[in-house]
Amino acid sequence: AALQLCDKSWTAVSNGTTGDLRQAAQFAVDAWGGVLMRGHDCCVLLAAPYCYAQTIDIFDFSIPLLVLLFVMLFVCVSSKSCALWLR
Repeated sequence: AALQLCDKSWTAVSNGTTGDLRQAAQFAVDAWGGVLMRGHDCCVLLAAPYCYAQTIDIFDFSIPLLVLLFVMLFVCVSSKSCALWLR
């Protein structure tokens, strides 16, 4: 399927008109993002890095989760400390 889209893209580039170039770009993006990367990578950005991942990694949540844990621990310890200080 990807080879067919790449062949269509090459044919559109060979024709050389503006509409064909847009169609060629669309075929190339579909071949890469839809077929080869199976929807995990989308390459539609006009500047570097050109592509972005559409999957969620477990490490994306790890830092905010650790920060939340430290804040909760700080609140617990400080509340206990204040309770002892007010006695």
